[in-house]
Amino acid sequence: MEEEIEILQSIYLNDIQMIDLKSEPRCIELSVYPTLSENEEENKKNIILCLIIKLSKNYPSEIPIFEFKNVKGVLDHDLEIIKSKIIDTANRNIGEYMLYEIIQEIKDFLTTYQNVPKNCKCSICLSYFEKSDNVAHLNCYHYFHNSCLKTYLSYALSDIEKEKQEAKFHKIKWLYRTVGCPECRQEITDKQIQELNKYSVLSSPIEETNDKIIISSKIRKLQEHMRNLFEKQRAKGGIIEPKEEYIISLNRSDEIQSDEES
Repeated sequence: MEEEIEILQSIYLNDIQMIDLKSEPRCIELSVYPTLSENEEENKKNIILCLIIKLSKNYPSEIPIFEFKNVKGVLDHDLEIIKSKIIDTANRNIGEYMLYEIIQEIKDFLTTYQNVPKNCKCSICLSYFEKSDNVAHLNCYHYFHNSCLKTYLSYALSDIEKEKQEAKFHKIKWLYRTVGCPECRQEITDKQIQELNKYSVLSSPIEETNDKIIISSKIRKLQEHMRNLFEKQRAKGGIIEPKEEYIISLNRSDEIQSDEES
């Protein structure tokens, strides 16, 4: 439990208003608002709420109690939708730490309030979202135009298929890999790919831009927090280091069992 709280503190920083782990139930209060731009105060300007989380001594085997206060810019109907999303997420994660996923579920809903994120760019074409745009997001909470993401998936899946065919032609074992998020490389699930395949593909190539990425002082502070947390977890044995080298060995075809058959 303490480790989960430590992770939340490193991620949400000043958004956490209060943590009380001594009373019963234990209580956490934090501000939740859309992630629309690097300007934190602008993000909080129109839509924000205070989430109160009450944890029993049996957490995470018992679902926490969630309450709202100081709600601004969110309709009562949409609060009921948020509550429903919280219950669904909590029920799926009974027995596991769930607070981060629930908080992100709320932020995700608020960010797509009125359907399209405001003051936010597609991470592929780097164009700002417009009200008429169809927007998709992945489990990592990165947003894209539906058509941009579909185009990216088409090329990425095509490359993977070519790798399979080349491995088969050269009679070597193909090392399984899947498509990752264009921004953070987190794996995109087969279910997400199936849903995104419903959208049409752009016929024209994506235009490049010369926009420069500016790293704010807040992001640098967060990077420092995460770096310290990473080193602390690695010292405790919580980080599994990847192998420095991975050698692909060539074998005869009769000695190979395809990943697709396993």
